[in-house]
Amino acid sequence: SSSSSSSSPPEVFEARGLVVDERNYLEVYRYESWHAKTVPSFSVGDEVPQAQLSLSLDKGATRPPNGLTEADLLALMDKHGIGTDATMAEHVKTVQVRGYATKDPATGVFRPETLGSALVRGYDEMGEQLNRPDLRAKMEAHFTEIANGKRKKDDFLQQALATLRRCFDAVEKDAQKLDRVLKEHFSSGQGGGQHPPGGGGGGGGGGGHQQSGGGGAGGGDLCSVRD
Repeated sequence: SSSSSSSSPPEVFEARGLVVDERNYLEVYRYESWHAKTVPSFSVGDEVPQAQLSLSLDKGATRPPNGLTEADLLALMDKHGIGTDATMAEHVKTVQVRGYATKDPATGVFRPETLGSALVRGYDEMGEQLNRPDLRAKMEAHFTEIANGKRKKDDFLQQALATLRRCFDAVEKDAQKLDRVLKEHFSSGQGGGQHPPGGGGGGGGGGGHQQSGGGGAGGGDLCSVRD
């Protein structure tokens, strides 16, 4: 890869290029792609006359990013170490079965439903960020270390139980935050407007409840708390 930058006070412009010498794994890994982009050769201190530059000021507005396709979601799960080749497709199915997101049959793009959006916001407000992939990715990395003889199972269990206990205490302490966010989302009709399903994935309410942080569109942690 290469990059160059230039300045025309007070603005600084930067360009980056990439030359793909060998595609290697990209030949078979369809979830990622590289595209060559060349940048002219420059030396430090070179000056480019403005007459040779084609600059324009476009007026527009920010737009939300495009939704994730199943290929995008699988690539992100692979990047963050969530699941294996045998289980990642099941995680994608779970996201839809639990009503966290739906997939547009025409475009293949996932859109968050009310429940998924509420869970992400609720878990963020709890502070443990159970919707993030970090906890699940760390545990799966430790599973691999155990299988390779680099970590002892008992040490992992002790650490994992302490971590999950912390998650449990945080969710139990701040369950009202999740309840409040769920109520706000469903009463305002945000997202897909579906009703929260009974059991998994919902917030509190009633005597006992189950709260499950199973990955929103980004494939977050699967840290279930039951009482």
